[in-house]
Amino acid sequence: MGIAFIFPGQGSQYVGMGNNLYERFDNVKRLYDNVNGMLGFDLRKICHHGPADELNRDITAQIAVYVNNYIHLELLKDRVMGQEKEGQGSGVRGHDEGQGSRVKGQKEKNQLAPCPPCLLPPIEPFEGRLAGAGLPLAPIMVTGYSLGFYSALVAGGAIDFATGLAIVKEAAKLMEEEIGNKKGGMTAIIGLLLEDVRAICNDAKNDGDVWISNINAAKQIIVSGIDAGLRVAERLALERGALHIIPLNVGLPFHTPLMKRAGERFYEYLRTVDIKDSEIPVISYMNGQIIKGKDEIRRILAEQLYNPVMWKDTIRKMINNDIDTFIEVGPERAIYRMIQWIDRKVKVMATEDILIQPN
Repeated sequence: MGIAFIFPGQGSQYVGMGNNLYERFDNVKRLYDNVNGMLGFDLRKICHHGPADELNRDITAQIAVYVNNYIHLELLKDRVMGQEKEGQGSGVRGHDEGQGSRVKGQKEKNQLAPCPPCLLPPIEPFEGRLAGAGLPLAPIMVTGYSLGFYSALVAGGAIDFATGLAIVKEAAKLMEEEIGNKKGGMTAIIGLLLEDVRAICNDAKNDGDVWISNINAAKQIIVSGIDAGLRVAERLALERGALHIIPLNVGLPFHTPLMKRAGERFYEYLRTVDIKDSEIPVISYMNGQIIKGKDEIRRILAEQLYNPVMWKDTIRKMINNDIDTFIEVGPERAIYRMIQWIDRKVKVMATEDILIQPN
């Protein structure tokens, strides 16, 4: 049996994330300084102090989660192995420390559905570091939830940090351009089965296009589309017995056919980017395909923009391929909770518990 690293996407951001690590590790400070220079704005200030409205803007949230996923990944490798001491080198490298972008020739958003606490299994406290638990550090598989897939590629060695940051920014730009002035979004439907939600989408389409975009668990499904269709879908879901409907704080209809042209343009962009074969098998959240080759990575990255997130099936595929321990690498514990919905027998940990210390 084996261990997998899984990375969260948009929706795991919160004001104050990473502040504890920033205060404890000098190289986290240097990384933020480098990232701020690359972006032209103060990401650290937004992550640590808000305001929430600014942090939750689509492109800002995506960058913030991607950067914090990377911090957690590098500190996890160092701290669990006991290679570094606090306040010294952490393994987190900035743009000027070997993380140069490999984009050749310079010319999302998928927020996880908040899980109502009453529907969640309790989170067991993490006891000891991974090494103390006798677990191997190196994962045998990696994946990420939507935006988190870019972090998984960094963990697998297919791209470096700076290249991933450039890819995140380009994907967001292309999707915004594709939708233009159309008003869209996403809504989580809690408590209905897939066939019920599929029927709701079909019935709502007379008012506006709406599709199933994320299947997180058997009864946690996200729909995405044009605002008018979403409002009808929300009403129908409640009428047909949904426990909760949760409009997500995103402004675009991600993982729908509306993003197909953006995905095609994204693929052309990815052909200019230096992507390597992954050293660790990466699992696509679109179809559960196990991929390592750079050409397949490019294709999957583009197609995932306009295809649903099949998260439940992805986790099942990983379990069937000998994964019995999942470590969520990044801020918050949204994926941690969803995996518990899918299979309560597997072990699930979160770097929030491994790395973050009380102030």
